[in-house]
Amino acid sequence: MSITERDFNKAAAKPVGKREAPFSLRLSFEEKTALRDAANGVPLGAYIKAKLFDEDLEKVRRRNTKLPPEIRTLT
Repeated sequence: MSITERDFNKAAAKPVGKREAPFSLRLSFEEKTALRDAANGVPLGAYIKAKLFDEDLEKVRRRNTKLPPEIRTLT
């Protein structure tokens, strides 16, 4: 048995702690559409966390964003 095999066996013998189950949120199609519109291209998980914990949204590279109505009238 080589040193590498022993190191692997030692590491593999350690018990792995259980991870907490992810949080799931069920939304209607209308609720999810409204949430996507409000997020304006920000990933929904990041948007929900920012709103829930009153944090600033990190600068995210956005695709296919919709302009707010106020700005649309200016262009």
